[in-house]
Amino acid sequence: MTAISAGRIAGPRDRLDRKPEPTRHRGSGGGRRYLSLFVALVLLGGCAAPRRAAMPVWDAELARLNNSARAAYNREALETAATLYEQALTRARALDTALAIGNAAYNLAICRLAQGENEKASHLLREAEIELIRAQAGLADVLLVKAKLAQLQGRHDDARRLIQRLLSDPASAPAASHRVEAALVRGQLACDDGETARARAELDEATRQGAALSEPVLQAAGENLAGRINLLEKKPAEAAGHFDRESVLYQEARQPRELAAALRRAGEAWREASQPGLAAERFFRAARCSFAQGDPVEAVRCVELSLSLAAAARDDALQQRVLQLQAEITTVARGVKPEVPTPK
Repeated sequence: MTAISAGRIAGPRDRLDRKPEPTRHRGSGGGRRYLSLFVALVLLGGCAAPRRAAMPVWDAELARLNNSARAAYNREALETAATLYEQALTRARALDTALAIGNAAYNLAICRLAQGENEKASHLLREAEIELIRAQAGLADVLLVKAKLAQLQGRHDDARRLIQRLLSDPASAPAASHRVEAALVRGQLACDDGETARARAELDEATRQGAALSEPVLQAAGENLAGRINLLEKKPAEAAGHFDRESVLYQEARQPRELAAALRRAGEAWREASQPGLAAERFFRAARCSFAQGDPVEAVRCVELSLSLAAAARDDALQQRVLQLQAEITTVARGVKPEVPTPK
C-alpha cells in the first residue's frame, strides 16, 4: 500500500496538550511547520482560527503522551509515535473533549499515512473532522490531508472538491499556508492530467500567495511542481535543476525521506537530460540517504542506477564510492562483509 509522503502533508499538532492560554488562542496558521510537503507532513499547533472554540481540559497524562509522541515522530520513530498518539486518542475520548479528540485523531492519521495504512488514516480523518466541527474549530488541515490522499488514490474529482471546500467553507478557516498548498495540490492534479498550462497557472498562484512565506517545505513543494511542469514540457535539464533545489530545501528542513526522494527525482531528470555523471551522483546520494534511513531496497535500486551511469560517464572515482556503498548494504543484508570490487 502506498504511503503519502510525510513531507507533503501537514504534520501532527502539538499545542493542544499544553495548558490553555485563555486570552490568546493561537491557531495553526501562524505557527505552522511541516514534516514535508504533499504529498507532505512538524506538529501543528492547534486548530486553525478557532471560532469560539473552547480549549480542551488540560490533562497531564494527555500532555505527556502528545509530547512523547511528537518527539518520537520528529526522530522518525513512526511505530512509537503511532502507539503514543493512539494512547493519546484513547485518553482524549475518555475525557470526551472534542478538540483533543479531533487533534489526536488527526495526529494518528498522519502516522498511519506515513506507514502506508491509508484506510485506517481515512477513518481517523473522518473522526477528526466530526470532532473539530463539534469543537467549532478550523478544518483546513484535515481537508488538506484528505485532498492529498484523494489525489494519491487517483480520486481527482474528490481532491478538487475538498480543495474547494477548504477555500470556501466557513468551517475551514484556512491560513495563508493552506492557500499556498491548495494551489500546489491543484497544480499537481493538473500535472497528473497532463495539463501543463493549468499546472503553471496554479504554480504562479502559489507563488503569489506565498510571497511572504519562508517555510522550506512549502518552497520545496513549489520546486517539485516546477520540476514536474518542466518534465511535461520536455525540458529535463530545467526540471533537474528544480529537483536539485527541492533536495536542498528538504535538507534545510531536515526531512530525510523527502530529501532522498528529491535526489532520486533529480537523478532521473539528469539521466533524461543525457547527463550521466550528474545523474549518477544524485542516485548515489539518494542510495546513501535511503540506506541510512533503513530502506535497503530503495538503496539497492539507486545504487544499481548510479553504477550504470557512473560507468557511462567514465567516473572511476564515483564508481568506487558506489561500490563501497553497495558492499556496506550487502554486509547489512547478509551479515557477511564482501570484498569491494575494483571498477573497470
